[in-house]
Amino acid sequence: MRFFSKSFVALAFLTSSIFSDYHLEPTTEQEAFFIRRIIEYYEENDFQLFQKEIENFLTAHPKSALKDDLLALLADHFMKEEKLDQALENYRKINSFEVRQKVILNYLQALYQAQNYEELLQVAEPHLDAFSSNNPQSHYHLHFLYAESMYRLAIDPSKNKKLRIENAQKAISLLEKLTSPHKSLEASYSLAHLYYITKQFAKSSSLYLELAEKDPSEKEKNLFKAATIQMHFDKPLAAQTFMQICHIGKDHAEDAAYNRMILLFDLDKFSELILAKDQLLRTLSKEKKPLLHFLLGQSHFQRKDLKRSIVELKTFLSNASNFAEQQQIALFTLAEIANTQEDLTLFDEVISQFPKEHLDEKMHQAIFAHGVLCKKKKLYREAKEDFSRLLQAAFNEENVLFEYAHLLFELENFQESREHFLKLVQQFPKASDLASSLNYFVQSSLNLSEKSQTKEQQGRLIEDIRLALDQKKHLSAEDKCAFTYLLAKTYYQLNSFKESKKLCNELLHEKLSSELHRECHLLLSNIYINGFQDHESFRKHAEKALESDPSFENNGKVHLALFNSYLHHTKNGFDKAKTARHLFSAINAKENIKKENLFWLADFFWKEEKDMQKAIQILELALPLETLKETAFPYEEEIIKLARLYNAVSQQDKCLAILEQLEVQYLQYPDKNWKYPKQVRFELAKQHERKENFEKAVIYYDEVVKNSFSFQEEHIAKSALQAARIRLNSLSNDDFKVDNPIIEKILHQLKNLTIQRSLINEPVHFEAAFEYVDLRSRLENPSNFAEKKLSLLEKMKQKFSSKNSIIDKEYHMARKGNSDKQVIYSTYMRLLDSEILATQALVEQDNKELKDKAQIAFKELQSKSSLNPFLQKRIEKNISNLTLKQ
Repeated sequence: MRFFSKSFVALAFLTSSIFSDYHLEPTTEQEAFFIRRIIEYYEENDFQLFQKEIENFLTAHPKSALKDDLLALLADHFMKEEKLDQALENYRKINSFEVRQKVILNYLQALYQAQNYEELLQVAEPHLDAFSSNNPQSHYHLHFLYAESMYRLAIDPSKNKKLRIENAQKAISLLEKLTSPHKSLEASYSLAHLYYITKQFAKSSSLYLELAEKDPSEKEKNLFKAATIQMHFDKPLAAQTFMQICHIGKDHAEDAAYNRMILLFDLDKFSELILAKDQLLRTLSKEKKPLLHFLLGQSHFQRKDLKRSIVELKTFLSNASNFAEQQQIALFTLAEIANTQEDLTLFDEVISQFPKEHLDEKMHQAIFAHGVLCKKKKLYREAKEDFSRLLQAAFNEENVLFEYAHLLFELENFQESREHFLKLVQQFPKASDLASSLNYFVQSSLNLSEKSQTKEQQGRLIEDIRLALDQKKHLSAEDKCAFTYLLAKTYYQLNSFKESKKLCNELLHEKLSSELHRECHLLLSNIYINGFQDHESFRKHAEKALESDPSFENNGKVHLALFNSYLHHTKNGFDKAKTARHLFSAINAKENIKKENLFWLADFFWKEEKDMQKAIQILELALPLETLKETAFPYEEEIIKLARLYNAVSQQDKCLAILEQLEVQYLQYPDKNWKYPKQVRFELAKQHERKENFEKAVIYYDEVVKNSFSFQEEHIAKSALQAARIRLNSLSNDDFKVDNPIIEKILHQLKNLTIQRSLINEPVHFEAAFEYVDLRSRLENPSNFAEKKLSLLEKMKQKFSSKNSIIDKEYHMARKGNSDKQVIYSTYMRLLDSEILATQALVEQDNKELKDKAQIAFKELQSKSSLNPFLQKRIEKNISNLTLKQ
């Protein structure tokens, strides 16, 4: 009960100077003496006699005209003495409206202090207009008491809610009407409270903020009330107001700090709460500081600052005995952090704080997460302990059973894994992850089957797959197809080819993934080849598997099988290109290929496809250079092919290297039945000649010619010609003498080449003859040069035209069946005729007509597009000589 200060209500306390406020006019001498006595008693502070004298008078003169004034006087006296009951007793006896109005403020004050609010409203009602014109302050006080009584009824819990609300609204209306200049602080306090209880929170808080400024002694208290009310409609504003109270730092600072802390967290102002940590630690009591650490830990957690969250939450847990609810939340938050960061040390620390028995659902969830993490970290023993504990508690049995069964699967305990997944499927037929359970169930059974390789286990696998397929409504189309394929594969392994083929053909009518489509065709290809020896169907499905996915694992084996099938089991011949393609793909897949197949493929690429690079690739695979020292003999021909391929693609260094290794073998093992040493040495000579290593080139050319009595073989003929040319080019002008042994050797070699001509070797013999003419003419006296050369050229023509000897006849007969050699023969004969003309012109002292004819003949010959370097060079030289001599 709040009492108002007496400064608000001006009581007419009795003094001799104020007795005039009462209408004490005696009508008899006795009354005059009576009035005089009571005045003196009062002035002498003899209040007991004063009171008794008035009471006796009223008893003796109940109908006296002084009665109401004396009652008022006596009631006011009792008010001064703070005897409310006696005061109210006398106030109530006053019958005169005028007298009652004189003391109405004191009367109402007495009723207010006696908490007789309803009576106060009734007594005040007739006097509400009093003092309105002559005493505004008294008028205000009367209305204030009236409004305050209405306020007291509004907050009276004994009244029904509806009546309280009505009284509150009336009180608000009355208090709001009180003129501002006279409005007391008490009125403002009441109005602020009324706004609050009628849920006008903004007005209530605003008024308390005004009171905080108007009533400095109560500033902190009013700010606290304002902030508390602001929490109903503007929490950020409330937090600011609480912070203002914290800065004041008086009685409400701790509560304000606490409330601000709670508000900042509720408002998700985690950063602001974290920044306020030091201020809150200074302000909060020891008992409330643990809660601060809890909220800071949660704030750091929300901001993903997990390290600081752990520190704060651990600090909280070290002194959390009075915060049971928050203690659990902190543990669960730490468990979540541990799970997120996969921190088993922290996780173990959290779970160690759980009770041994009577765990709640969240604790079980944390243990479950711990078990899953242990399983992930391959701490299988710890995971098994967690899952076993949860299964005993019958917590979330469906998920725990799945994880436990999967743990057994990870441990490769496929027998128990299969049993637990089967249990899960049977006990939880509507499980959310039933499809996964079925997959692991079948996979466990498959692993058992692959491990035992017994028909009994394979039969059980078939039963398990069929059990899984019976759960059609829980399986995706992809899973159904995968299980059906596995069933077909198992039947195949049991040699039940018909059942396997039927399932595969059914599968091919479904919408399959590219992988399963490929595997299905592969299985069918194996069924046809191993079950029915049907090569055509095997090839059909193997080809489709490769079309579906050309790069699947072990595709090389399929390519190799197709190669062998095409090569050995194709009716009416086989497609070389397709067969070669499969063998080449098998090679690229790193399959082990027989050398004879590699040599076959290299020949195909070289001769059929003209793809020399691939041919080289195959031969390099078949003939690793580092092993040629020990293995060259069986592969002499293939080594030579590889050398020629190197040369054809301008890899002369590789060509030379491989030929030299072969030459080493020839020299090291001369007793072996080598087939091609001369050809190899011929190729070696050409490579050294290309590198201008003429000394070595001549040695190898001579080795080819050595012990050869005939130049019928092309490489021997070419070697003889090139050896002669190299020797010629190495001579100086002074060396050109008939008696020079080297010249003599060259002439003999060129002459032999001319005599032993063979069409197949052309143009070697033609070029040898021209070289012979040039050399022999050069050895002649300059004065006889032209005549000698003409003679030699004419004899040369005669020899190459003659058909007298057997060699001549064979030579010209061969021309008829070889168009390429016929072209060579005709071209060189035209060159010969042209040179005869040019030489005749020279003999006849530069006969212009003959020279012109010769020049025309050379130019016509020069216009041909198929001239080799020898022809081009010789024609250009002849034209140049003719031009210079004109």
